[in-house]
Amino acid sequence: MNVKIYYRSPVIWNLVLFVFFSFSFLVLQEIYVNITSIMNRELLEKFALSHSWYIGLCLVTMFSLMALKKSSKGFIIGVVLSTFVLTVFNLNQEFSKMILVILFFYLLIAYYLYQFYKMDLYEPFYNPGFSDKLLFEPMLKKIECELMDSKSKVSMKGYLTNWSDQGCFVYLNEPIALGSQITLKVFFEGHEFVQIGNLASKRKGNLGYGLKFTLPSKKEKSDIMGWWDFFDIIEQMGYEPELLT
Repeated sequence: MNVKIYYRSPVIWNLVLFVFFSFSFLVLQEIYVNITSIMNRELLEKFALSHSWYIGLCLVTMFSLMALKKSSKGFIIGVVLSTFVLTVFNLNQEFSKMILVILFFYLLIAYYLYQFYKMDLYEPFYNPGFSDKLLFEPMLKKIECELMDSKSKVSMKGYLTNWSDQGCFVYLNEPIALGSQITLKVFFEGHEFVQIGNLASKRKGNLGYGLKFTLPSKKEKSDIMGWWDFFDIIEQMGYEPELLT
């Protein structure tokens, strides 16, 4: 599925930072073992040459994270395992309780970030809910909606194909270019539900859009029924985002 990503959650940015920390963690170990300064250019160059494969793995992992590739899960595991093995090797050369403690917290943080990231990958605003190899018609439950650019006011009708309380993905009847802030109108059981969302992803050809919704604050009150009113209804009715096979 050709989907371009526009929104990246804090979990993704934290994972990118974590990969950079993994590299920094090994560099600091090298400095500690050699009892030298971080400004030792010769040591840094030697480290970069001897760990070029690791640096390449970190870079590929960061790029795959930014693109939300499913293969990024394997790359993350690769970075963590490589960091663990190299750290154990360093501990065999020069044992340090401080490095051992940091390694424990490193693995603990890696585990929880990985679990949160796996949940992020399955968010509906990143996943259209249908394959390029499948025909869009017919849907098991066709819920009509309309997307409108909040600035230009251009709009196009379509159908919901994937959803959760955090967002949704919409397949349009005709391709149309929309901006970063989009108003969603859902038409269901004779009622209209209106919600403003941020563009999270877009299918190639402008035929599908993924929207991320932000929970309103308690101070914000509106008589207009929004996304969460609609979501509560379809959840109680047992509606699920799926296609007929």
